[in-house]
Amino acid sequence: MKFLKVVASAAVAASFAVGSAFAAPVVPVSNNDGVPDIYDAINLLKGTAFTSNADIPLALRIADGSDELFRVLNNGIPLIGLTAANSNTLGVSVGANAAPTFFNPPGTPLFGFTGDGTAANPFAGRDLSSIGIATPEILGFALQSNANTFYTEAARNPDGLDHAIAYDLSSLGAITIWVTLNGNDVEITLNNPILLAFEDILGGGDMDFDDTMYLIDAQVVPLPFAAPLLLTGLAGLGFVGRKKRQA
Repeated sequence: MKFLKVVASAAVAASFAVGSAFAAPVVPVSNNDGVPDIYDAINLLKGTAFTSNADIPLALRIADGSDELFRVLNNGIPLIGLTAANSNTLGVSVGANAAPTFFNPPGTPLFGFTGDGTAANPFAGRDLSSIGIATPEILGFALQSNANTFYTEAARNPDGLDHAIAYDLSSLGAITIWVTLNGNDVEITLNNPILLAFEDILGGGDMDFDDTMYLIDAQVVPLPFAAPLLLTGLAGLGFVGRKKRQA
């Protein structure tokens, strides 16, 4: 009976974990510290006319808990913009819970877009092939922010909070832009564009999630353990219910 209680408890825990992916997401704070906010970045990339983060359709937001690992399809990662006084730089880890490799040199504190994506004014970028990563590959992302490291895998964060949110822009169509990669200006097409946005202050910060914004060509990789655990737990709960009815 104790074993069944443990399984039932696991099912409840898993149901909260899975259910949290469907909870209403927090709307990032807008107009907190200047351009670009998240909605400004989407407007620039897709020609939309949003006036705040609250205008961004919820259908574009990747559910919290489902925005931790990504199957990355393109080596070029455009750095869209920053609104951060911290020195932020991107890192990637191959697979879950792996040690990240950070791009060098570290990011420079900056407020604004790094370009506009045209040939005359390309975005700044990072190139996965420069650190030996070939795509497609399942990656987690990390942000080195002064003394702190924040991960897309929220459980790895020093404060246990979610410091990265993501928007799947693929329903708005592919994005073709110019990016400076390894000192060369190149035109790249992202067929599955995801805007990845970080909050870089320990303890939750100001909740604007625009301190560093990257664009990746990727597909979400679901967490591998939550669904099987939930099914196992529900089966256990059903067994307990049958035992009670037979008693």
